[in-house]
Amino acid sequence: MILTGTRIRVVSQIMGIAIAALTLTSFSTKFAQAQGFSVSPVRVEADVPGGRGIEIPFELSNSTETQVFEMTVTHVELLQAKDGSWLFEETDELFDPERHNSNRTWFSNANQTITVGPQQSTNIVLEGEVPRDARGTSLSALLVTSNAQGDENDPVRLQFQFLVPVILTISGRPARQDISLVDLGLELINPLASVDPDSPWRALGLANMVNAGETYSRIAGNIRVERQEDDSWRLVTTADIPDRGIIPGAELALKAELGRSLPSGNYRLTGNVEVDGRRLPRVVSEFEFEGDAALDSIAYDTSIIVEPGIAEVAVRAGASRTQALKLTNPSDSTVEVTLSPEVPAEIASVMIGDVMGTEMSAANWLAMRPAKVMLRPNSSRNVRLIASLPEEAPVHPYYYSNIVVEGIYQDGQTAGTSRTKVVLERDADAAVPQVVLETLSYASVGNGQHAIRARVVNVGNLHTGLSQRAQLISEDGDIVVPITLDGGEDLMLPFSVWDFAGVVDVSLLEDGEYILRASFDYVGNNRATQDLNVAISTGDDGVKVISASEK
Repeated sequence: MILTGTRIRVVSQIMGIAIAALTLTSFSTKFAQAQGFSVSPVRVEADVPGGRGIEIPFELSNSTETQVFEMTVTHVELLQAKDGSWLFEETDELFDPERHNSNRTWFSNANQTITVGPQQSTNIVLEGEVPRDARGTSLSALLVTSNAQGDENDPVRLQFQFLVPVILTISGRPARQDISLVDLGLELINPLASVDPDSPWRALGLANMVNAGETYSRIAGNIRVERQEDDSWRLVTTADIPDRGIIPGAELALKAELGRSLPSGNYRLTGNVEVDGRRLPRVVSEFEFEGDAALDSIAYDTSIIVEPGIAEVAVRAGASRTQALKLTNPSDSTVEVTLSPEVPAEIASVMIGDVMGTEMSAANWLAMRPAKVMLRPNSSRNVRLIASLPEEAPVHPYYYSNIVVEGIYQDGQTAGTSRTKVVLERDADAAVPQVVLETLSYASVGNGQHAIRARVVNVGNLHTGLSQRAQLISEDGDIVVPITLDGGEDLMLPFSVWDFAGVVDVSLLEDGEYILRASFDYVGNNRATQDLNVAISTGDDGVKVISASEK
C-alpha cells in the first residue's frame, strides 16, 4: 500500500500471469492473436484501515500490432465454488449476505467501457471509501470483458474475460478466525468409464472445509491414508490437499489425488491442515470403503531416497556440468523409478516487476542419465544429472528446478512420487538477497487467544533459508510473551510466498499498549522485520482482545 494524503493507494508487488477465459462457438485459429491483451494486477489483496479512502490502479495493455479492443469493466460479487475456484455474480440475489462480506458498494466508478488501441496501455483507478465500522475481510472483483473479435459475418468469433479478485482486509480491528476441517472421505472416479469400461479407476481423498469466521485465509495440508491389515494399520500414502484460499462463509470440498485406485477394506484417514501456517487439530476418520472390485491387492508408498537432498551445480553459459545422484529403494519390493525435471511451483506463473519467474527455471536445461532405472529391494544406484546452460539463457545468478521421482511397482501400481531440488549457479556475486515481511496481522480465535499471521515474500534473486521469531513487547521494551511461528520449508526460492503463524494468549496480560514484532533472518546477515502498535483491552464479556493502538 502507498499512502497518498488522506487516501490509500493499493498496489500489488507480485502478480500472477493472467489467462483469459475464452468463449468460443467452435475451434478458432485466432486464439494466438487474443493473447496480446493483458490486465495487471490480476489479483488485489491488501490490508486497509477503516474510515479511509482507497485507490486501486489497474493497467489494461494491448501488445498486438493491429487489433483494437473495446473492454467492458464491470464490478461483480466474488464467490467460491466447492473446489476453491472463483465464481462471480453481478447481483447479490443469489447468495446469503449474512455469510458473504462484500466491498462492492464501497466503490462508485468501477463500471465503464474502455477502448485500447494497438501497442497501447490504459490505466484505470478504482476509487472507494472504506466504512468506519468495517471489519474482517470483504470481497468483490473486476470483470474485464472484450468485445467479440472478428467480422460480424465470421462463423467463429472470440471473446475473452479476466476476473480480478479484490480482497480487502480491515487492519487494526480484531477479526474472528473460525476455519475448520469438518469431514474426511474417499471417492473412486473414472471419467472414461462410460466410453471405455476397461479404463482405470482413481481414488481421491476428500477434505471438507468451512470458514465460519471473518478472515480470508490460506489452507494447505495433507490426508494420511491407512488401511487395516489384521489388527494393525499400514500407511498407503500421504496425499497433499490443494493449497487454496477460503473466503468468509465458504464451504469447500477439496480433493487430494492418491495416485492409485483402492480395493475395498477398512481405512483410516487423518487430516493435517494448516490455516495461514497455523496447524488445526487433527481430524481422524475410520470407515469401511467399497473400493475397486478389480483389485485384490493394494500399492503402498515407497519413499525413494535421493542424495544429496538439494543438488547444487555451478556452470558457465555455453557449458555443461555433471553431478551424481544416489537413489535408494528402502522397501522389500522392486520399484521402477522415472526421473524428470520440472519447473518449481514457486516460480511458475508469477512475476516481480518485469521479471517472470520462469526466467529462473533450469528445467529445460537438465537431463537425467538414465532417466528410468529399476531398483531392487533395499538397493542403491547412481544416476547422472547433466546441466547445460545455453548462451542465450536469461542472465540471472541462479536457476532452479525440481527433479520428480516417480516409482512404479512391477504390477503397474504407483509406488509414490517425491521431489528433490536442483540449484544451478551462474554468477553468485550478482545475487541480491531481499526478503520482505509483506503483512503482519492478528485474528481472535476465542478466550483471549489470537492467531498471529506473517506473510513473507522473497523478492530478491537468491534462494535462502529463514529463521523466524515473534514477540509481544511492553512499552518499556521488555519481551512479555515470545510467540512461536510455524511455517516455511528448508529452501525459499525467489518469488516464494510463505505464510507463518502462531498463537498468543493474552488472557493473563494487563490492559495497555504493546508492540507486536515479527522478524525473519535470511542469507547475508539480513533481517526483515515489522512492528505493529497494538492495545490489549478487556471486553464487556471479560475476554481480552488485541486491537490497533490509538497512538
